[in-house]
Amino acid sequence: MDINKIIPYARNARHNKKAIPAVADSIRQFGLRGQIVLESRENPVIVTGHTRVEACKSLGWKEIPDENIAYCDGLTEDEIKAYRIADNKTGEISTWNISMLKSEVKSIGKLDMSKFGCDFKSKDLPSGAHILNNNHGWNMANAATLARNQRREEATFFSMPTDGRLTSYAGYTVAHEYGHLVQNALYQRAISRGSSVSADTFSEIAKKEINSIAMKKYSSKGVTMSTYGTYNSYEFFAEAFANAHLGAPNAIGLAMRDYLRDNKLK
Repeated sequence: MDINKIIPYARNARHNKKAIPAVADSIRQFGLRGQIVLESRENPVIVTGHTRVEACKSLGWKEIPDENIAYCDGLTEDEIKAYRIADNKTGEISTWNISMLKSEVKSIGKLDMSKFGCDFKSKDLPSGAHILNNNHGWNMANAATLARNQRREEATFFSMPTDGRLTSYAGYTVAHEYGHLVQNALYQRAISRGSSVSADTFSEIAKKEINSIAMKKYSSKGVTMSTYGTYNSYEFFAEAFANAHLGAPNAIGLAMRDYLRDNKLK
């Protein structure tokens, strides 16, 4: 299909300009593997793929292969608008296991992944600080919004050690995010000392240790964790860390304090 016949959506709310060079590098390196979705053959307005089209133009492409073009046949006008937004927004929900990503990037070899946003070579960043460039950095910058969300989803048996004000919840959320940094630093230290376990396994082991301390030393019966903290072992660690460092900690928070004393970072 003639690339100049593809029409950008005039009301596209996604800011794509900064991503174009990286997408162009990806297409140059690996080829155009994804699809560009248009409204219809009669009205070839972009639904998804604005960045891909602009990247292809920057590479001097005159045509997009037909196999890389799809259409929204059978969708209503409102459904097309909704799909255009959903395709972008759903990608924002996922997060990265940074330690696993770092390991995977290292295993690739000679390909330069820094141009795709994977640069772990800086000597200036302390262990775990690169997380601040990803979702946790956004979380910390938007602590108040996340605090409102967290307040809404507290479990029935979980009481956050705050004074009930939004600022306290925001502080709790920032502590939660810092907990992720601490866990990553502990994992990186374990790897540097010769451990070969995955980040997931390391996180699960930490969760079991903290739970064991809570049950044996502080008589926890497994109801002292927020709903968010039960999502996975990473969130458990972060919630336990926050609980340990703000207000009056519950059994999980007290167990986390013991765990951190036994696994002190220097």
